[in-house]
Amino acid sequence: MKRKYTEKIHAERLIKMMEMKNPCTRCPAAERFDGNSSPIAMWRLDSLLFSLNDSCIVCYTFVETNGCPCTHLGQKEAIKRSRIALEEKGYIVKGGRIMNQTEKKIAEMLKENTGRHMLDSGGAYGRHWERNQDKTFEDEPATILNFEEEHIKITHNLCTIG
Repeated sequence: MKRKYTEKIHAERLIKMMEMKNPCTRCPAAERFDGNSSPIAMWRLDSLLFSLNDSCIVCYTFVETNGCPCTHLGQKEAIKRSRIALEEKGYIVKGGRIMNQTEKKIAEMLKENTGRHMLDSGGAYGRHWERNQDKTFEDEPATILNFEEEHIKITHNLCTIG
């Protein structure tokens, strides 16, 4: 059974593709990244659009364009927008460094929906997982010290310790 082409799959394949020679001659959704073949054969289709397949829709919305990014924007702009989108969505850290598996897992866990409860105070101030959705944890300080009345509060950012 074919898998659905998701944003996460797109980002992982886009990172691999951008490390290859001549990335704009390739397609992140196509088999072996072959820019001359259609990605339709590899992925499950959920939409009823015949002019676009789901993988193309994921790609276009990822960099906010109306067509294949390299064709529509040109190579330089497509690569620039792809890197920015990868950073903003938390797939790579600023400067283009790819997160290792541990960093990805910790960031994923800190953004995971842990649900709600009627006795939960998070509704008034936002739950931690809700506040973390748009965060890139690499920008956070490694340690925060808060001096409160009779104690010191120390907070460690797991994504910057290393």
